[in-house]
Amino acid sequence: MICMIYRRKRAVGGKVELARLYRGRYRLEGEAKIKDVALNTSDKRIAQQNLEKIVKDKQLEVAGSATQHGSSSADAAPQGLHR
Repeated sequence: MICMIYRRKRAVGGKVELARLYRGRYRLEGEAKIKDVALNTSDKRIAQQNLEKIVKDKQLEVAGSATQHGSSSADAAPQGLHR
């Protein structure tokens, strides 16, 4: 399994400029492609925690023990409350 955080680099006027926000890359067991996600934070510790949470959620989803993304709150509410 691959799980790493990084900040993008690009050349601006002959100098290397680091991005302000962190991004993450991960690949689960049995997958061929590495997925790249925006972590939307400039703090390295928080970025690492966010990426670990994303990977953990994806592992649970693949294992089948987690609900589909976004459907858990709708499933929990009674039918009459939906608008």
